Amino acid sequence: MGKNQNEEKETSVALKPSGPLSLQVFDMSMANLPDLDKADVVPFDLMADYWEPENTGEAKNVYFDSIKPSIFPDFNDPSIQVEVDCAFFYEKSNGTLKPWRNASKRLVSLLEALNLAPGSVIRLEYLGKKKNKKNSFQSAQWSVKPLIIKQ
Repeated sequence: MGKNQNEEKETSVALKPSGPLSLQVFDMSMANLPDLDKADVVPFDLMADYWEPENTGEAKNVYFDSIKPSIFPDFNDPSIQVEVDCAFFYEKSNGTLKPWRNASKRLVSLLEALNLAPGSVIRLEYLGKKKNKKNSFQSAQWSVKPLIIKQ
């Protein structure tokens, strides 16, 4: 027997992090918009938190997604907005997929040079800060290692 039109359909949502998001969209001029109180929430937050490790040795096992520009307040004048390339990652822990981003120039430069495919699995480890040779600033140091997923 076929399904009754009034029966609820089970749907799955697949988000493609490095491409356009495929979300349900409704015509707002419709008289009978669905009741959102009855909607299922996908266990995936679209807001990428900024990961800025504080302690040497902090690490994350992540899926690399992409490198894209992000807007940040200028370091010297927070009233000015600047565009900075960020590396975007996804970390899956306890069944939850969490997006992260980081704008460390050394990390972003390495990942660009590696030309990683979206979905590549890596371990990022923060190694602390080191004084730059060309100026008086310090740069974050990183270890980036491939992961092997055991089947």
